[in-house]
Amino acid sequence: MICESRQIGETLGRWCDPRVRIVHTVHNSHLAHPFDAAAPVRDEGWRRWLDALDGFDLVLWPTLAQAREVDERFPHRARFATVPSAILPRRAARVASRRRDDVVVMACRLVEQKRVDLAVLAWEEVVRERPGARLEIYGDGPLREQLRTMIRDRGLRGAIRLRGHDDDVRAAIDRARVFLSTSAFEGQGLAIVEALSAGVPVVSFDVRYGPAEVIGDGGILVSPGDLSGLSTAILSLLQDEEQWDRTSGRARLAATRFTPDRVGVQLRRELDAVLAGPASRLACSRGATDRVASVSP
Repeated sequence: MICESRQIGETLGRWCDPRVRIVHTVHNSHLAHPFDAAAPVRDEGWRRWLDALDGFDLVLWPTLAQAREVDERFPHRARFATVPSAILPRRAARVASRRRDDVVVMACRLVEQKRVDLAVLAWEEVVRERPGARLEIYGDGPLREQLRTMIRDRGLRGAIRLRGHDDDVRAAIDRARVFLSTSAFEGQGLAIVEALSAGVPVVSFDVRYGPAEVIGDGGILVSPGDLSGLSTAILSLLQDEEQWDRTSGRARLAATRFTPDRVGVQLRRELDAVLAGPASRLACSRGATDRVASVSP
C-alpha cells in the first residue's frame, strides 16, 4: 500500500495485517518559517504524521537532505529511502531564436511559498542592466492581484507579465533562456526539473529542499533572500553566451537522473526490499504482537 496524504497515512499506520507493507511518500517540506533545519514543523498535520513514522514500513523522500534532517531530528525506527519524482524526458533540439531573447520564465502557484514578490524586486536591477529583458510568470493563485499591483507601482508592466494558467507551460519553458525559482521552500521542484530537461539553466534560491540536489551544475544557486545575488546570477546567464552554453548542457545532464526509467529502477529496488522481509512497522508498535495474533490469515 503506497500513500501520500498525511491524514490517510496516520490511519493506515494502525493497520496491523502482517501481509501488508505500508509505504508513505513525501512531496513537500515539513518546515515552517524560517525554513532552516531547526525551524518548527509547518502545522499540526505534519506534527501528527512525524509522530506516526513507526506506522510505516518505508518512507520515501524526494531528497536526501530532507531524509537526513528528519532522521536526525525526529525519533523513529521506520526505514527511510530517497526516490525523487520523475518527469518525461524532453527532446534534444533547442529553439535557436530564444538564445537572442532575454526571456526568463517562472512557473508556479501565486502563493506565499513561491515568493514571486522577490522576483519582481530583483527584476528592477535586471532591467536596469538589460532594458529589453522580460520576466514571464505562468501560474495563478490568490496573490495574483497583489502582484499585478506591485508590478504596476514599480513601473515594470512592460518588463513583467503575469501569464496565468497555461495548459502547455512546457512550450513556454522551451522558449526561455533562464528559469527562475524564488520559493521559500520546496519538496523537490518538478518545474525546475522540467526546465533542466529542456536545457534551460535555472537560477534558484538555495532553499530546503530540492534545488541544491536537483540543479547541480545546471544553474546557479543563490542564498535565500539575496536579491542582488539573484539579479547578478540572471544577468550572467543573459549576458555571457559561453556560460549559458556550458550551463545548458549541464542542465540536460542533470535532468537525466529524473527520467521514468532511472527513477523506476530506484523505486522498484526499494519496494522489492520492503517486500522481502516481514512488516517492520509491526515490530515498532507497542502491543503489536497481540493485535497481529488476532488477524485472520
